[in-house]
Amino acid sequence: MPYGVTKVKGGYKVKNLNTNKKYSKNPMTKSKAETQKRLLDETYVKVLTPIQQSKLKAHAKFHSKKHMSEMERQMEQNGKSFTAAHKIATRKVGK
Repeated sequence: MPYGVTKVKGGYKVKNLNTNKKYSKNPMTKSKAETQKRLLDETYVKVLTPIQQSKLKAHAKFHSKKHMSEMERQMEQNGKSFTAAHKIATRKVGK
């Protein structure tokens, strides 16, 4: 996930590791910052690239709807690669 807790003067802040955007004006305790990071991580959804979408479409010819849904979920929510998502989906729901 693209969020991290960083130490700043007076406490901690949560920031986006890709853009360096900070998510609070004032420093907070480490436990509060970790809670905020956890909540941001839960709401983060990755958007699939056009290449990933075309790969999934071609791959769908050989697999069930349930398998494809699990792969898509793994890639979007958990940030898994195509291969990793395929292995997880195969173990979890089969072909």
